[in-house]
Amino acid sequence: MDFGHDNLRMTAEEDRLNSLPDEIIHKILSFISLREAVGASVLSSRWRRIWTSMPYLNFSIQDLFPQFVSKVLSRRNNQTQVDSVKLVVGVPFHDESFKKILHHAFSHSIQQLSITCSIGSRLSLYSPWSIEDLLLSTGALSASSLFMDKPIQDIPSLTTLHLDEITLSDKCTDLFSKFTNLNNLSLCT
Repeated sequence: MDFGHDNLRMTAEEDRLNSLPDEIIHKILSFISLREAVGASVLSSRWRRIWTSMPYLNFSIQDLFPQFVSKVLSRRNNQTQVDSVKLVVGVPFHDESFKKILHHAFSHSIQQLSITCSIGSRLSLYSPWSIEDLLLSTGALSASSLFMDKPIQDIPSLTTLHLDEITLSDKCTDLFSKFTNLNNLSLCT
């Protein structure tokens, strides 16, 4: 038996994974939660810090604990642009963690934001807004509770809005007038 051939093949396969450009690795990691992306850093010495420069931040329910959020955001490479943030929020969730994530995203001129809420979640979305594409999805949340009855400010950069399973009430009559450059609106039930 010649195990040298198998070892050579395994080394070549490892080299192919390690030779991928950062952008490809970031795209691969964008399909999993940030907690899993941080965990993937054990796969290779090159991957050890790759998560710190990811332009896609996907936080799931278990990621929204204050200690995890603080560690992730403090260890991120702040020179890296944040292109999109995806938040899957459950009940209960830590509002301070949510605000820290949004503040970090807005300070990096985020372009795309996706928020999925569980029944009973109440979020406060606030300026500054630089978002071009916003997706809000939930099981039973009204737009009035989503914005917590605060006045919604104009979001001139918003061109695409997806509302999935969001109930629009009378309190939201001027909601769309605040999005002066909105080109695409998707309402799904």
